Amino acid sequence: MLLLASCSVTKKLPAGESLYTGAEIKIKADSSIKKSEIERVSTELAEFVRPKPNTAIMGFPYRVWLYYVMGEPRKTKGFRSWFRRKFGEPPVLASRGVINANVKQINALLNNEGFFRTTTLGDLVDQKRLAKAVYTVNLKPQYLLDSIHLETYADTSVFGKALVNAQKRTLLVRGNPYNYETLLAERNRIERELKQRGFYYFRPDYVIFKADSMSKKNKVDITIEIKPDVAQVAKKIYYINDIHVITDYGDTRVDNLKASSVYYQGIEIQDPLHKYRPKVFADAIGFRHGRNYSCRFQDISLSRLINLKNFKFVKNKFELVTRSDSALLDVYYYLTPQKHKSLMFLLLVS
Repeated sequence: MLLLASCSVTKKLPAGESLYTGAEIKIKADSSIKKSEIERVSTELAEFVRPKPNTAIMGFPYRVWLYYVMGEPRKTKGFRSWFRRKFGEPPVLASRGVINANVKQINALLNNEGFFRTTTLGDLVDQKRLAKAVYTVNLKPQYLLDSIHLETYADTSVFGKALVNAQKRTLLVRGNPYNYETLLAERNRIERELKQRGFYYFRPDYVIFKADSMSKKNKVDITIEIKPDVAQVAKKIYYINDIHVITDYGDTRVDNLKASSVYYQGIEIQDPLHKYRPKVFADAIGFRHGRNYSCRFQDISLSRLINLKNFKFVKNKFELVTRSDSALLDVYYYLTPQKHKSLMFLLLVS
């Protein structure tokens, strides 16, 4: 019965098309690779390849059958259209172009995980308009990290010392598998550690990795460098100058008023309607005049202001003090209050 139902489904398909029934992953692994690792890669690839086949029970794509059983809808809002959307599922058609794209993606994925020199072949097996993809992976041994070297070119500057200090908490560990995602995480970690120390203009793409996989068998030497053309502003520590809090931001009625600023613990607070206690902002904002910039203080300050529940939007901006040798940042917090809610009770007396 299931076979006959499947045949009835394939007859409804567009001419020359076949229903995609899923993918089969065949791993031809090097003898040195453990069985558990082969199983892990096979499971990962089975989840990775696209598209996913139609929902089926014992191989019968029942939702595709429901998609066709009522016939082609004549109206977009009729019962047939509703039934098709609610219970049916359009057929996933087999495509050799998708197979070829998946082969490239599989090779890229495994290369990023350190399975260098691995190759993949893809094929489409079609039987009576039911087609499955077959991927044959010639899996080579995974490369491991060997030496990890930070190239500072004997930089004894404040930036060079901060970079060396940040490397103490590296994510790259000798003996661990090479993994591209780990390299990206390490680059972001270096950026964050430097920004915690005041290097406001440093960006993660300033960090580059050079990998040497040729000198040692199944091992990779990693060299971490900073791009040679990075501007000096990225290697400079920046300090907090003035701190400004603008309440009722975006309220034209308030913006047109001549706001009288209140200074509290070095923070300028523009609150012309005197809605808030200055201490609230001093407690929430972690920055103080003269201290170095820190992305940690920035995150904490924003989180505290948002958690006050008084403001619909919290916008933060840093501006460089206009001076040729300036290493000072002005901090601005633009706060948009929540709309006030009111309750009205009607008392009926009989």
